[in-house]
Order: sequence, then C-alpha cells, then structure tokens
Amino acid sequence: MIKRCLVIVPHQDDETMLAGNFINMLCKAGVEVFILYSTNGDWKYPAELRIREAINANKALGNINEDHIILLGYGDTYNNEAHTHYYYAENTAVKSAAGHTETYGAYGIPDYRYKKSGHHSPYTRRAYIADLKDAIKDLLPDLMICIDFDEHPDHRMLTLGFENALGELLNELKSYHPIVLKGFAYCNAYTAIDDFYESPLNETKRPVVGKTGKYTFDMIDTCSYEWENRIHIYGSPHSRTRNLLKNSKAQALRKHKSQYVILRAGRIINSDEVFWLRRTDSISYQATITVSSGEANHLKDFKLYNCNEIDSLHPSFTDYLWQPYDEKKEAIFSWDNPQIITMCDIYGNVEGTGRISKIRFRFDNGFVFETGPLQDKGIPLHITFPIQTEVRWCSVQIVETEGTGWGIAECEFYTRDDSNSIISEIEQFSEKKELLQSERISLYKVINSCFFKLINIKKLGGRVYWLIKRKGIKGVVNKIRGKFR
Repeated sequence: MIKRCLVIVPHQDDETMLAGNFINMLCKAGVEVFILYSTNGDWKYPAELRIREAINANKALGNINEDHIILLGYGDTYNNEAHTHYYYAENTAVKSAAGHTETYGAYGIPDYRYKKSGHHSPYTRRAYIADLKDAIKDLLPDLMICIDFDEHPDHRMLTLGFENALGELLNELKSYHPIVLKGFAYCNAYTAIDDFYESPLNETKRPVVGKTGKYTFDMIDTCSYEWENRIHIYGSPHSRTRNLLKNSKAQALRKHKSQYVILRAGRIINSDEVFWLRRTDSISYQATITVSSGEANHLKDFKLYNCNEIDSLHPSFTDYLWQPYDEKKEAIFSWDNPQIITMCDIYGNVEGTGRISKIRFRFDNGFVFETGPLQDKGIPLHITFPIQTEVRWCSVQIVETEGTGWGIAECEFYTRDDSNSIISEIEQFSEKKELLQSERISLYKVINSCFFKLINIKKLGGRVYWLIKRKGIKGVVNKIRGKFR
C-alpha cells in the first residue's frame, strides 16, 4: 500500500511538468507527498524567488506544506561549458553559476545536509550522491517518482545520481522494495508537441528526434523505456479542460512566474502523464556475485546505463556493463538462504555495436537453460523458467557474442512476476480514461491567446527589470545601443 511518495526533480517547475496531475491525485487519496529539489534553481533567478514559487505551486497541486519540501541546495546549471558542472568534480568543490561552492537553503527552508548534520555539503558529485541517498533513506518512501535522462545536464546528473544512490540502498537494505517510476519532463512535456486544441485532448505523444524540441538522443524504446509499456496516469477533468484559467495543472504552472512555463501549457498539458516502472524487488540484490572476470557490481547496481559526459547533445554510455574478458565469462549468484526463482530480466548494452547472442543459466539442482540473443538498445530480455525451488546458487555464462561493446547492465532474478500487480497499485490513483464533455475549444483558444499576450508583456517587463538589477540602467542602454550598431 502506498502511504508515502517522494518526487525527485532538479528544478522548481519540473515537479509540475513531470507529475503535476499525479501529485494532485496522490494528495487527494491521502498519500503523504514530499518534493525533493536537487538544485535551488539559481542559474538566472535567485533561489529565494524560485523556492517561493515552488512553495506556491505545491500548495496549488496538493496543499503540500514547506516541511514536505526538501532542498539538496546544489547550483542550477545550463547547457553550456561556461563553468564546470559538479558532476565532473569527484572530490574538489566547484563554483556554481550563482557563485556558490556548497549547498544552501532559501526562503526559510534549510538545505538538507545542514538540517540533518549541521554543515553544508561541497559541490561535488560524491557529496551530491551521499545527500540524495541519505534523503531517501530518511523517508523510505513507498513510491518514488524521478526525472530521467532529459537533455538538460541537471536532469542527467539527477537520474544518474539517483540510480547510483538507490542501487547502494537496495544492496544495503535487503527488505526495502519501493515502487520506482521514471519520466521525462522535457520531451514529454516542456518541448512536447503542442496539440492542446485537438479534440479530444490527446494522450502524450511519443517524442521523435528532429521533431520534438531539444530531443537529440532517442531514449524511448531504450532500456526499460519501451513506449508500449508506458504507464498512463489520467488526471481529473479539471486537469484536462482547455480553459487555462480553471485548469488545475495550469494553476500550478502559473505559480512558477519567473519561468513563464504557463506559456508552454499547450505542450505540457495532455490527458495523461506517462511513466516507466523500474522494479526493485529483484533477489539479485540479496545475492553475492562471483565473476570469472570483469566488474561484478555492475550486475546489480540498478544502473541500466551510465554517462561520463552529461553536457553532450549526443552522449555516449560507458562504465555500466559487466564485460568479462576471459574465456569462461561466468557470473555466479549465490544466496545465504534458499530462493524460489521463476524469471529473470537481463539488460544488455545500449550501444548498437555488438550484443550477446547466447547465454546459459545453470542452477545448483542441475537445471540448465540457454537463451538469446539479448535485445538491442538495452531493452530487457524477459526469461521465464520452470519454477526453481531451494536455489542456493545460479550460474550465468555468456556463451556467444557478436561485434564489440557487448555486456550485461543488469541481471535481475525474481521469485514471481509482480509487474501487473505493481502497475495496478499505481493506476488506482488514475482517473478513468473518459472524454470531457464537448468544450467550446475555439472560444478558449481566443481567451488563452489573450491571456498569453498579457503574460508576454509581463515577461518583457520582467526581463528588463532583472537586466537593470544585474547591469544597471547604463548597462542596459549600452546593450540596446549595441543591438543597433
């Protein structure tokens, strides 16, 4: 039963874009919802402003109070190389665009590490992952909703850090099996297709490289993100109306005034929000793994991919595969207590340069099972065994391979296939997929257009205000003169 949920996002507004309707439905059902922001959103605007806006937005979503908002307090970055991202700083702190080198709180909310330990964390990757891990461990939520590998480096940092932190926790806390949902705030919301005035209101459409804005690398139908296996969460009728003055999700978007995300309501608001399930109940986390060669920890670290260059528009993935280099190519999973095994999911390499074409399982009772090939793009190969009982160990051996760069990202053994029951538990918070009564779409299109024009005037005024505040009137005049020279 889901009693506590933790939504994990990098910036103040990502919570609404990623899961605004879902948060609203969870709160209505009495679930205790916490929102964790990894950054203070301080790249362009001060943290005080961004946090105040987030507080107002979360109250609009589900009356979420300040004591349920967690600030890791790291610096907001941008998609350029103007400064070094702390993702690349393992131990030595770097300075953020806002001029900070350690975590800090804002608007009366202390940063997580200071609240917990009485000191701030340096801007390093090691501290970031440790803070994230401890925050999850403090709450032990039943459900976690986390941003995924969007185009923005802060999004990429968070999803990679989250999987690192949770992988460590799953190997430490053997009885902790939260429901984990991953989703995309850019390609499925912020830069998605603007189809708001089509009738009926559409479900989220699959992003397409070259057509969907800022979608330069296709993560859909990679790893666990098979489009046909996405989970739909349908919001209430109030979240689906074209009247943006009454639309519940639009109300939360409007609270993030400095970001003007309401202007993208036509892209962000759909009849549903979509997520992908990552199971955490694999008994592989309880196993000791011995390998003939290669890195054994990659087989149960929860990471389906890893990236050493989060700023690249076309990232390459590395350091996430078990790649044995000897002739035997074997990994042995052993358990202290006898296990029941009925299935296994094996994730291969994301890159298409090679793959494992045959793999052999050998159980301690003498049962041998061969299968293959592993699927392309790291999509899991679902393997069902005749029920194996009293299992103390199982050998996984790579028998045949093709090309280069092949390997295993995760090898997840399961006692039973609970995916459908987990999904049913999630979908209980979803409204039925019902069409709204016919709306006067053309009228709302005109009203919303006038509404947007007023916001754009305010946006222009806001930009001038912040420009004057940063550079002074003389600096603004010089900038205008430079435009016309």
